Amino acid sequence: MITGLFPSTSGNITIDGYNVFTNTRESRKSLAICSQDNAHFKELTVEQHLNLFALLKDFPEEELKAEVEELLELLKLSEKKDTLSTKLSGWL
Repeated sequence: MITGLFPSTSGNITIDGYNVFTNTRESRKSLAICSQDNAHFKELTVEQHLNLFALLKDFPEEELKAEVEELLELLKLSEKKDTLSTKLSGWL
């Protein structure tokens, strides 16, 4: 309910001053994902991970490609964008 994926049966949810149900996109900007397990999926590439997490944060789809390319550049991972996460150093 807090993420806006499911309706509440009663009450209101406000995150950083935004109502989750009427201003979902704005309220999600203040949320994060904290996985109980490794947040990497062995079936996904570096680029696919960035796309997935951006979409989970409700990032505008029309800006997604440019944003992912910029992040890959900033992180110096452009050459690894098509590499499965299991092939990166640090995979446990």
